[in-house]
Amino acid sequence: MKTYKNLRPLWLNYDVMMMAYNTAKHRKSYYYTILKYESNLSQNLENLIERIQTGRYIPQPYREFMIHDPKDRLIHAPAFEDRIVHHALIHVVRDLIDKRLISDTYACRTGKGTRKASERLLHFLRSTNGQGYALKIDIRKFFYSINHDRLETLLRKVITCETTINMLKAFYQIPGETTGKGLPLGNVTSQILANLALNPVDQYAKRELKLKHYVRYMDDIIILHTDKEYLRHCLTELKQVMNNEQLETNNRTGISKASKGVTFVGFRHFKTHKIIKPKTLHKIKRVIKRHPELDKITSFLAFTKDSGSYHRIREELTKIAPQYSNKIAVFTTKHRQIRTAV
Repeated sequence: MKTYKNLRPLWLNYDVMMMAYNTAKHRKSYYYTILKYESNLSQNLENLIERIQTGRYIPQPYREFMIHDPKDRLIHAPAFEDRIVHHALIHVVRDLIDKRLISDTYACRTGKGTRKASERLLHFLRSTNGQGYALKIDIRKFFYSINHDRLETLLRKVITCETTINMLKAFYQIPGETTGKGLPLGNVTSQILANLALNPVDQYAKRELKLKHYVRYMDDIIILHTDKEYLRHCLTELKQVMNNEQLETNNRTGISKASKGVTFVGFRHFKTHKIIKPKTLHKIKRVIKRHPELDKITSFLAFTKDSGSYHRIREELTKIAPQYSNKIAVFTTKHRQIRTAV
C-alpha cells in the first residue's frame, strides 16, 4: 500500500500552526497561559516553527492528575504549546491513518462517534432480528498496553517521513516509562494512534474471518453471529492476533444472547430500541452537578435523544438544573417535532 513521505511541509508551516493554535485554545481562551501566549502570537508561532526545524524543540513535562471515570485513570495533560504541535500533526496524519481503517470503527474519526456506532449496532441487531449471540471483546488496560515498537512498525507502513514519525514518538513516549509500552491519556495524538494499534485486529476480522456484523469503538468490540461455537472460534483467532500486538482481553470479554441486549457505548441495545446504562446516567448527572452549563445539558440530550431513556434523562437533568427547565422543554419539543416529521 502507498506510504507517505516528506510530510513536514504540510504541517510545519505558519497557516497550519495558526489553525492548530485556534483548535488548541477552543473553550480555553480565557486561561492565563493562553492569553499570555496570544499576546505575542505571531512571534511565538514563528519561534515554535523555527525550533522544530532546527531540532531545538523539546516537549514540556506533562501535568499529571487522576480522574475517576469510574475507575482511576492517570491523565497526562500536555503544555499548551505542545497541544498546538499535536493538532498540527493530526491535521495531516489523521487522514492518512484513517484511510487504512475499516469503516466499522467509530472512535475519534470525522463523521463517526458514539452515536454512529450505536446506530450501526442497532442496524446489525435488526438485520439479524435480534437473534443469535453477541461476542463482546474488551482489551485489558488498552492505552497502557500499546507496544511502542509495534506501533512504530504500523506507523512506518503509512508514513516514511522521519521528522513526522520522530515527533509522534516524542508525544507517545511517556517520561520515566521504561517498559516501552503505553500511550499518554490526554493526548489527541494518542487517540488516533490507538486506532492504528488495533487495525490489525479489525483487518483480520474483516478479511480473514469475513465477519459482517462487527463494530468497534476504541477498545470495545462487538461481533454478532447466529453460531455460538463460531464466535468462540473467532475469539480464539482474534486473541492470537492481539497477542501478536502484545495486547490481551480482560474479564469483561464474553458471549451472550443478543436477545438479552448488547451493552455498547453507554447503552444496552435491543433490536427495537436502546436504553441508557445506569452507570452512564450517573456519570451524566455527576458532570451536570459539577458544571450545570446549558451547552453540556443540550449535548447530553442530543446524545440520548434516540434512546428509550430520553424522557427519564430529561427529567433528571431538569431536577439538577431547574434554571434551564424552559430551554430543556424547548429542546425536547423540537426533538419530538423532528421525530414526528420523520
